[in-house]
Amino acid sequence: VLLVIYITSFLGWKKSRDLLSPLVQLADRLRHTPVEDPSVARPDLSGIDADTDSEVAVLVAALDAYADRLVSFVERERQFTRDASHELRTPLAVFRANLELLVSQIGDRPLIRRMEDTVEDMEATLETLLMLARTEQRQPESEDVIVNDLAVNLMERLSPLADRKQIRLQVRQTALLTVHSPEVALTIVLTNLVRNAINYSGSGDVTILVAEKTVHVVDYGAGMDADELARILKPFERGQSQEAGHGLGLAIVQRLCERYHWHLMVTSAPGRGTEVAIRFS
Repeated sequence: VLLVIYITSFLGWKKSRDLLSPLVQLADRLRHTPVEDPSVARPDLSGIDADTDSEVAVLVAALDAYADRLVSFVERERQFTRDASHELRTPLAVFRANLELLVSQIGDRPLIRRMEDTVEDMEATLETLLMLARTEQRQPESEDVIVNDLAVNLMERLSPLADRKQIRLQVRQTALLTVHSPEVALTIVLTNLVRNAINYSGSGDVTILVAEKTVHVVDYGAGMDADELARILKPFERGQSQEAGHGLGLAIVQRLCERYHWHLMVTSAPGRGTEVAIRFS
């Protein structure tokens, strides 16, 4: 009787092990598949030891087919972003050239300046989307980037936009901050934050503060209440300001911060302005 119990228990253990082992392999393969880079996000399920007619084999085949469809969908989205960014550049360039011709004929007018600002915002958004599509397709190499120098260069580049809106753009430095990351990603993040601050502050100052392990972008504009602050990080959501915008800036910043494990913090209050901080690990 003991021998029968032992043999039955052993056979039951071996059968359950044979059934669970492929599931353990499958779970381990999915757990260790990187998801940060779409080009290698598809799990390799070819080495899973499962009987051809077992339920595990059916599950592996279904997951493999799902991964194929998912990768195909991501690739189509990236291709659309690249193509749309390229194609929309041409009409924007034509529109800008005609605005310059209009200024030469009738002189500078507030309405024309507003259209020029809108064209610049659209060009910046398209350039950002194009750079994002390129970095997703081919991950740029990380390097030691001095945020202080990047902030000063950004101030010089965006000063004409700030001057047209009668905003004083300044950089304050309390520490030397070096971040090991792709420079293009850091440039996209800071450019979007400073552009948002200029567009939505209305008047006054916009300050880029470089501190220990953190960079702050502070404006003293209308600010946001709790409801606006809760939804402002979603794509195509904007504050109540009447300034031109597309609701993509902070969503893009959040997307890049998640990818490079940076901590994004947004604080705001009506009538007191908005502060956006990026803390680097």
